[in-house]
Amino acid sequence: MDYMIKVNGRKAKAVNAILNLLFKNGELTTPEILDRINGSSYGVTFQELNNILSKWPCFVNNGHGTVKSIIGQNYDVMSWRIDNNGLRKRYGVNSYEDRKRYQYIID
Repeated sequence: MDYMIKVNGRKAKAVNAILNLLFKNGELTTPEILDRINGSSYGVTFQELNNILSKWPCFVNNGHGTVKSIIGQNYDVMSWRIDNNGLRKRYGVNSYEDRKRYQYIID
């Protein structure tokens, strides 16, 4: 599936990168998203990423997972996915299940 999404605003590059990651991979945890975005040509801080994921209506928290750190301690991470209902309510997006190309302006 190919989707053309245009995001306007201060964090447009970061939101586009996150949307592309979640479209391709489905559900990802916060550290996975951070590693993949910072591995590309555009990077964000952990705080910027958390603000984008929690405040934009197109992302929804999909639960928690536990990750073991290098020093042996466990910590919780959040899992994120694209929220079709949030996009539909706020931006008038019909469906992502169709195999069509879409163009949305999200600001």
